[in-house]
Amino acid sequence: ASHNESLVHLLDQLWDRTDRYRLILVREELVERPVPLQEHIDIADAIVARRVEEAARLTRDHIARSRIRIARSLAM
Repeated sequence: ASHNESLVHLLDQLWDRTDRYRLILVREELVERPVPLQEHIDIADAIVARRVEEAARLTRDHIARSRIRIARSLAM
């Protein structure tokens, strides 16, 4: 939405480089143990309500939990 070509290119590269990790999380969610969608809903609600600090905290917490799940999966 920013129409900033440099930013769009950077985000596209990051998205492409994180495919394998998203696949790990999706497999885990579909096969092993579903993760509540509530985390995403809470983040979106905070963003829509412009509760910036809360949205940032929820996002950091969500990423931290995802990193732990990915590391656990890779260690198997």
